[in-house]
Amino acid sequence: MQLFTDRALYRPGQTVYFKGISYFSNAQNNSVEANVAYEVNLFNANNEKISTVQLKTNTFGSFSGQFILPSAGLNGAYTIKAGNKWHTIYVEEYKRPTFQAEFEKYKD
Repeated sequence: MQLFTDRALYRPGQTVYFKGISYFSNAQNNSVEANVAYEVNLFNANNEKISTVQLKTNTFGSFSGQFILPSAGLNGAYTIKAGNKWHTIYVEEYKRPTFQAEFEKYKD
């Protein structure tokens, strides 16, 4: 299985969109796993469970969902876990710069 997110860095309160692809692979065969149920969990930086969703793979072996990050609480490395796989995302409070650049008019 592989887990993917739409990006790696989020602000508190934003929505995390994720996708998983479940497959079986060995030396002779590669195949997707259709109609398999997964419990997908979101853990915060202290490894405390924040949210859970139950999903099932489609005929192509994929599932998708979303989590809304808490607007207050810990920043840092959050983890999305499904089955025995996990994907790390980072939650940071960052602000855009508020300064403005000004230029004087050109003098000879």
